[in-house]
Amino acid sequence: MHYIKKIAILISVRGLSLIGFFLLAFAMDGNSFKEYTLYFSTWQIISQITGLQLGSTLFRYGATPNFHKEAFYISKILAQATPIVFVIFLLSAVGNTPPIVTCIGMSLIYALFSCTVEFARASTSENKIFALQSIIGLSYLSIFIISQTLNNKIKFNTVIIVEGAAHFIVTILIFWKIKNNQPETPRTSEKNIFKKLIPLWKTTSLPLIPNNIIWYIYFNSPQIISYFIQSEISEHNNRSILFRLIVASSTLSSILSIGLQKGLVNLYEDNMTAYEKKKYRVLKIDLPLTFITLLIYTQLVNKVYLWLKTEPTELYIYVSSYITSISTLTTIFLAIYVTSNFILSEKKMIIATKSMLLGLPVYILFLLITLKHLPVESSIIYGLTASLSVTLFARYFYLLTRRNKIEKRP
Repeated sequence: MHYIKKIAILISVRGLSLIGFFLLAFAMDGNSFKEYTLYFSTWQIISQITGLQLGSTLFRYGATPNFHKEAFYISKILAQATPIVFVIFLLSAVGNTPPIVTCIGMSLIYALFSCTVEFARASTSENKIFALQSIIGLSYLSIFIISQTLNNKIKFNTVIIVEGAAHFIVTILIFWKIKNNQPETPRTSEKNIFKKLIPLWKTTSLPLIPNNIIWYIYFNSPQIISYFIQSEISEHNNRSILFRLIVASSTLSSILSIGLQKGLVNLYEDNMTAYEKKKYRVLKIDLPLTFITLLIYTQLVNKVYLWLKTEPTELYIYVSSYITSISTLTTIFLAIYVTSNFILSEKKMIIATKSMLLGLPVYILFLLITLKHLPVESSIIYGLTASLSVTLFARYFYLLTRRNKIEKRP
């Protein structure tokens, strides 16, 4: 029941943000939305560099007795830096600074937000933390409502300022919440904090940096490629919505897997036998069944919709032509996120990066070969499917062979 409640909250919160992105297409004029897709994709990729994946270390070890105090002090410093970063971002957004400066500012806000969220997840109720994040989705929804109420398109600068402000507000609110739940402890020197942090960061976060950069390239490079390809604005924006639907399918998969994350970490630490049994069932039975079920379900829903709706919209016909690819990618995303949870539990994050590095050349090679011969969306979707399949196979092979090694230990 607790898992279902967590999933329901996550779907509501993440769903709001995703729906908000789609609604922005109607709240902004075509050219502004095109510019926004480039801006959004750029800061998303940069955020994986500026954040240094510190949030992963704060989540993995934030609740452990020998690092909890240090993790709290780190979160406190980062939260205190957030207002300064937001002011700099605000000045760049309203001024005549180059767009890349604003992108870097937003990426820093997101990095600070992410670190605060991950520590809060480890140290307090996840459901309350997830619920606070709904403010971000509500900000997008508010932009759409104001646009429709005033019957006026919202400017690009207004949208990015509201987006940055929403992340800033959530960061402060979450830190305020965890601050009130912390027991009084003697202050720890910065030297001791870094002495404990750096070894943990090297084993948990450092291997994840290239891994997550690759993920964000997968998710955001299609928008950037589409932006620079000669086409009508409406055609580009339709592609942006299709690519964002793929991200939405990834988000849904992430939500379904994230509910297991904390439990797997605890199970690995407390009961290795039960952990191995769970891993076997998930990898050999649950994920293959999910793939078959989802593929059949999406095909049926699509056929029924087209049958009931005599005049489906042009956008729906365009998107539905890729429904099989999207449902396949959804299952691959789910399997990769679930295997990531096992890899995180076993403290072998380097495997996550190595498996992603195996898949990336496949993606690049596929694009180089097919972009001139296929529609850009087909080339990107098929390349993504091929590269992620390679990554998934590598993770399956590692986890199943590691399982056998653990079982053979005396």
